[in-house]
Amino acid sequence: MKEFFKSVYVKAGVALVISGAIIILINRVVNHPDTISNILDSITSVMMPIYIGLILSFVMCPIYNRLVKGIFGRTSFAFMTDKSGLLYARIMSSLIVVIIIFVTLGMFFVTIIPQIITNLAGLINVMPERLQGLQLWAEENVGQFPQIADAINRFANSSYETVISWVEENILVDGDGSLAAELSYGIISTVRGIINIFIGILLCIYLLNYKERLFAQARKATISVCSQKRAEELHEFMSIANKTFIGFLVGRIIDAVVIGCITYVSMSVIGLPYVLLISVIIGVTNLIPFFGPFIGAIPSFFIIFLLDPMQSVYFLIMILLIQQLDGNIIGPRIVGDAIGLSSFWVIVSILIGGGFFGFIGMFLGVPIFAIIYTYADKTFKKKLKRKDLPEHTENYLNYESYGVDKEDLLSGKKRK
Repeated sequence: MKEFFKSVYVKAGVALVISGAIIILINRVVNHPDTISNILDSITSVMMPIYIGLILSFVMCPIYNRLVKGIFGRTSFAFMTDKSGLLYARIMSSLIVVIIIFVTLGMFFVTIIPQIITNLAGLINVMPERLQGLQLWAEENVGQFPQIADAINRFANSSYETVISWVEENILVDGDGSLAAELSYGIISTVRGIINIFIGILLCIYLLNYKERLFAQARKATISVCSQKRAEELHEFMSIANKTFIGFLVGRIIDAVVIGCITYVSMSVIGLPYVLLISVIIGVTNLIPFFGPFIGAIPSFFIIFLLDPMQSVYFLIMILLIQQLDGNIIGPRIVGDAIGLSSFWVIVSILIGGGFFGFIGMFLGVPIFAIIYTYADKTFKKKLKRKDLPEHTENYLNYESYGVDKEDLLSGKKRK
């Protein structure tokens, strides 16, 4: 059998089968995008509790580890062994983590969600009037610039039509049967979401308490089926993935909460409208590196612009100052070098992730690409070290097209 599988014809046949499968898959994606989208939606719906559990475990892992370490170090009963003491520390830490999660969710659903719904309802009610007011304001203040006035009028008309159609489709449902269907769907979605959250919390607690055993089982499995060298490479890859994901997820979430709070306080002091709604938009979109501030600021700017164009200018100045504060002081201190990517690769990973998977792809594309980049960089450095070649990228730079000597540039030699 070994000779059979080593045959060139068998390898060629396998390659043809794999190539054909890839071509068929690409053809299906191109010609039937809705089918693939439905499949991905179904997978996402089934996997949602697991996604929630994984994200919660990543976020709560640093807190849980510190709690276990602190409780275990401060608990010394005469009847306790190290094993029972560790079990006690794990149980108490799990209870504290559950309390933190439920208190956070309770505050979010009881205080934040109702206010956001109220702000959205108020915005929808006043939108037609504000859009008409915007047209009048444009005629009075920028009438001498016809192109600008026409652009504002087109924006107001299209926005008005969009709001009306959205209200008709989602709020003003015709017929009792349609209304009942919408209510049933809403109730089912709410119940499903609550169940997913509870299952996700249970999975989070399980992962936090048994992560060492799961890692041990994974190490045992890789060592049993792989060579020692390959197993070490896989362990190194998973270590990089774990460190990158925890650092990125926790850092970005904390950074988003801080920026959302700063935005809330700043808007309250200035007296801008829809404080909570816009603060949540800015905080959530700030999870996405680089593009996040623009994604959140642009719709928020237009919301305020519809109510008061002058206040939208104040908001724009405020958000620029906050983003400068975040980019230069808050972000680097919280996130640190967990990503380890240059701005170019961050943009590439966001564009690719967002193009395939939307908002989630834009958020997770960066750490996934960072894992691949970091592991590839370490692998290349090891291979270069074996060949006794320099590891740093600077040694491979070439500035001959500029007439610059690389050695003089690296040495910092003064120009004559």
